[in-house]
Amino acid sequence: MTKNEDGTVRRRAHSVYRSLPRPLRRASVLVLGSVILIAGVAMLVLPGPGLLVMGVAVAVLALEFDWAKRLADRATSATQGLVKRFRHR
Repeated sequence: MTKNEDGTVRRRAHSVYRSLPRPLRRASVLVLGSVILIAGVAMLVLPGPGLLVMGVAVAVLALEFDWAKRLADRATSATQGLVKRFRHR
């Protein structure tokens, strides 16, 4: 898939997502985000990238929920601070 095709697919997916009624969008995001979050929690004790998957779950939930957006913003700023600290060593 070329870069242009990827942009077209992304735009089409975004327009379909935004055309859904808001309650259906919120319910879909809640279900998908919850399933991903549960998988991430399971991966904390099972083999797999648990923290990474949990981060993806928060990013999905942040599409529709303000509390998840605030959590994602705090995690992003904390991660950037850690990266900055370790780069200057």
